[in-house]
Amino acid sequence: MKNKPYIRPKIAIPQFSEENGFYTTKARSFNMSQIKGKNTKPEKLLKKALWQAGVRYKTPKKPLFGKPDISLKKYKLVIFVDGAFWHGYDWQNRKHAIKSNREFWIEKNRC
Repeated sequence: MKNKPYIRPKIAIPQFSEENGFYTTKARSFNMSQIKGKNTKPEKLLKKALWQAGVRYKTPKKPLFGKPDISLKKYKLVIFVDGAFWHGYDWQNRKHAIKSNREFWIEKNRC
């Protein structure tokens, strides 16, 4: 008997509306525009530590695959500085504190 392949259920993405507790479009747009993508505090700290250690780096001007934050041309190496907020820092302990839309967020962070 053949095993059927596992089909992952689709995640229901919530609609942005006041009734669901989300911000209005203008307020949400403003909040999202304030999230920095370059020169974040962890990135600056890493750059400072690399420079003090004598490792010379560049912030890539031309687009490289994956948009790295730091490139070390001499070693053919790139570095990505990913924030813990977006990548599930301490997820095993924090997932129990989710109050709204638990199924969506737990399934989303499983990926």
